[in-house]
Amino acid sequence: VTSSTATWKVWGNQVMCMQLKLLDLYIGRLFPQVKARYQGRSALGGRLEVFLNMDQWDGFPVERERILSAFRDVANFVTITGDLHSFGAGYLRPDFDDPSQPPVGVSLLGGSVTSSNLTEMATFGQGGWLVPPEADLTWALRGSNPHLEYFNSAAHGYVVMDVAPSGITATMKAVRSIRSAETPELLTLR
Repeated sequence: VTSSTATWKVWGNQVMCMQLKLLDLYIGRLFPQVKARYQGRSALGGRLEVFLNMDQWDGFPVERERILSAFRDVANFVTITGDLHSFGAGYLRPDFDDPSQPPVGVSLLGGSVTSSNLTEMATFGQGGWLVPPEADLTWALRGSNPHLEYFNSAAHGYVVMDVAPSGITATMKAVRSIRSAETPELLTLR
């Protein structure tokens, strides 16, 4: 990828490459019972940070930083992922905790057509607390992750990508409902 002469350098990856966590401020507002339980017990000076899925690249931060650092001088670098079953778009940085660091690329996250999305998995999974309304969770995730420009875990659908020398356009298409056998009405997510 670093020596490619292609206009677009696309890395298709099964799991989300961007960092996805909830910061202490948002945890306290959305999950007061969690904050009360762990108050003062964090290795971060009493602050709590929760990564939503350690099976994605958040579980391998050193390796992710090494890979993304290698792409610092690569123009037009894009990752396409989808295992979180949610729609998303944002910027890639070797160190996601430093928002002043210039991005090395763009990350696009495709939703699921029918598999449970993040909101559904958290709500109907075994154990744990129920999640807050999806709009509140999205607000908290975007506030905790400044590199995240768009996130939607309530919809189901797919992404259509138009790739041209001048740019890539990702159109996220969602169905109104997966609970009906009727022909789905497509919605464009922006």
